[in-house]
Amino acid sequence: MGAVLGRMFDHHLWANLRLIDACAGLDDRVLDATLPGMVGSIREMWVHIVINDQHYLSSLTQSPPSHSFARAAGFPGFDAIREALTTSGEALGAIVVQLTADEPVTGIFEGDPFSIPSSVFLTQAIHHATEHRADIKAVLTSQGIEPPVIDMWTFTGL
Repeated sequence: MGAVLGRMFDHHLWANLRLIDACAGLDDRVLDATLPGMVGSIREMWVHIVINDQHYLSSLTQSPPSHSFARAAGFPGFDAIREALTTSGEALGAIVVQLTADEPVTGIFEGDPFSIPSSVFLTQAIHHATEHRADIKAVLTSQGIEPPVIDMWTFTGL
């Protein structure tokens, strides 16, 4: 089962990087665009994806994030986004191939202790990024830009 989950996280990383590459050369007008109901602009969504990917990884490993991102700090540039998502994507992929059980993750959130199965963090990492990549693609489309195809069929070459 670890190899199957590993493949899912390989796609997770690939889809992030492919969409980052599509966004990296765009002008400010597009990168600052948003649509109703979204987290914010394309730039803000990328920061949001990074912060949360790092949160899931940090919770699973019980260690601090390898990169320091904060919404208030603004957009650090696509090179920093790419580096952070490569680091977290590779680390999440390494974790899933080693899992043999749905071990609980324990910690403190907003002052309250929690114990949550690791599968919740892993599923949320995939779901969360997929949701916001779709948001970014919707904004690109609204700006007249054809977003890249980042589905699993394309990833596998089928």
